[in-house]
Amino acid sequence: PVMPENGTVVLRDGGADVTLVTEPTAAVVRQGVPTRAGHPVRNTDVLVKIPGGYPGSFLDGAFLPEGSPLLGKVPGAVQGVESIGGRQWRLISIHPHHPNGATWNKDRNGLHSYYDEILSWLHK
Repeated sequence: PVMPENGTVVLRDGGADVTLVTEPTAAVVRQGVPTRAGHPVRNTDVLVKIPGGYPGSFLDGAFLPEGSPLLGKVPGAVQGVESIGGRQWRLISIHPHHPNGATWNKDRNGLHSYYDEILSWLHK
């Protein structure tokens, strides 16, 4: 890991480029997530907030950088802007583990499986 700066820790393990944000809210930013062919960009950063009680509480939603050309091009309603980890992020309403979606299992699901949900979302 790279030492914390402004409430963030950068992790680079196994080729992943992930930033753990601790302030003002707990979140993980995955850099360079690939998108599907035909989208206006080949990859994007994606932020996911970590709710209190995680892993017992399920992960929900995803954020794209404010001004991303993917806004309105990927599934999910575009919501408000939040400043997290020194950047502006736009919430996208996606709910893979919402009561109408797949059931969240704290012993099986986590940030690793949510990344698969993010990849699937960006490839629709």
